Amino acid sequence: MALRRVVLALVLIAVVAAACAESAPDSSITLDEPIGAPDNTSDFVESSEASTTDADTSVIKTASVELEVARDELTSAAQSIVDLASKTGGFLVSSVLDTSDGDGSANVVVRVPTSSFETVVGDLSSIGDVQRQVLEGNNLTPAAMRTRASLQRAREHLASVRGRLEGSENEAEKMQLRNELTTGRSQVANLEEQQIDIDAQTSFGTIETSLKGTPPAAPPEKPAFERALATAKSIAIGIGSAAVLTAGVVVPIAALFLLLYPLALMLVRRLKPRFSAGGTPTISESLDL
Repeated sequence: MALRRVVLALVLIAVVAAACAESAPDSSITLDEPIGAPDNTSDFVESSEASTTDADTSVIKTASVELEVARDELTSAAQSIVDLASKTGGFLVSSVLDTSDGDGSANVVVRVPTSSFETVVGDLSSIGDVQRQVLEGNNLTPAAMRTRASLQRAREHLASVRGRLEGSENEAEKMQLRNELTTGRSQVANLEEQQIDIDAQTSFGTIETSLKGTPPAAPPEKPAFERALATAKSIAIGIGSAAVLTAGVVVPIAALFLLLYPLALMLVRRLKPRFSAGGTPTISESLDL
């Protein structure tokens, strides 16, 4: 009788132990799903995107602008673009200036903070005449939100694994947790690199400006009255110049004539009586007169 009670007690203990084992939570770790991936990732991203503000958007912004400037202002125009970018916290990527052919040309590439992108593009019109402008945007906001969500879950999972590892006393479980910790750290590092890459692409916009030199503009045509006045002035100057030139030739001749005429007249008067007397005076006689 006592033996039967002992057997029944053992059977009861075994049944209770089996029931407890079935109801206990599974402490095994599965790696079928990436660490940190939420059970409803799509729902999480959609809800995050719905509350995204302009400051949270991640867009790759690029602009291509063609400007015309006077050929003697190419150098200063290129420098003005660099100064414009620097004032907003941007920087120069490349600058090429060519004045060896025709009216010259230049190409300047700068990167500016995304928040100042539209302002800088608009201010380019103060440097030259805008001939062509192309703006493009590649929206990476969904990818950025997914990366942030995955990174957040991965970090939370790592913290959970560390806590379980510190409280575990089972060596087999500790080894499994350490392996999971290593895998989780690697995934967090990869997600952080993805986040850094997205931030690098979207925190600054790229602006490429092509400068084309143009010849100096022709002066505006004057009114008809001013043109007639200028013509009359030119004619008057021409007549005056001719008069001065003529005077420069005639006046000396006239002065010489006035100087020689009295002498010639005096000589004729003295020679006239000799001719009247019927003789021809010799050269010496004429000189003696």
